[in-house]
Amino acid sequence: MSAKNREDGREKKPDSPAPDRLVPFLTAPSLAVRIARVAGTGGLVFLVAWYVSYLFLPEGLLKSGPAGRFTAGGALVAAAILAGNLLVRLRGLPAGYLAAAWGFLYAGVLAGTNSFGVPYSVRITPTFRVFSRGIIYEMAAWAILAAASCGWAFFELDRPGSGFRRTESRALRAELAAAAAGILILAAALALEAAGILPA
Repeated sequence: MSAKNREDGREKKPDSPAPDRLVPFLTAPSLAVRIARVAGTGGLVFLVAWYVSYLFLPEGLLKSGPAGRFTAGGALVAAAILAGNLLVRLRGLPAGYLAAAWGFLYAGVLAGTNSFGVPYSVRITPTFRVFSRGIIYEMAAWAILAAASCGWAFFELDRPGSGFRRTESRALRAELAAAAAGILILAAALALEAAGILPA
């Protein structure tokens, strides 16, 4: 069953509120389009969080917490994305997307406050230098995992109080391949960070 077919029931509802317009944007029928849109939206969240935290939050704010060891956190975000997407869709939005959004936001604050495990000598505004860090490839993996598994939920909640209903969703072969690629990218990034080749 394609993502388009999964969304048809929601798109035909005339009483869908304006915020629900984001759902078809992020759950497009084309897997490639979904990945691009999730990655683009997540990247925008990351950049905004980076710049705002650079301007208003103190340097090293997250250094003493789990952000200083974000390698493990990257794997936990990926696990939360898959678990959320497998469990439920909330008014059409895969629950794992919320975990992905948190990951992108947290990574942006991490960058903006220079709370990396191996920090820059001085904190910097958004720059392409960040591509030398593992967090960028972790975020790419999150986007791929979120987009690939967006239609795999066992249950759906249409509106508060309506109760959960069982879905008939199933994973497509291309989606499984993309999810496997996302896991490999994440594993490679984490391994390179652990080896000190990519700074965490």
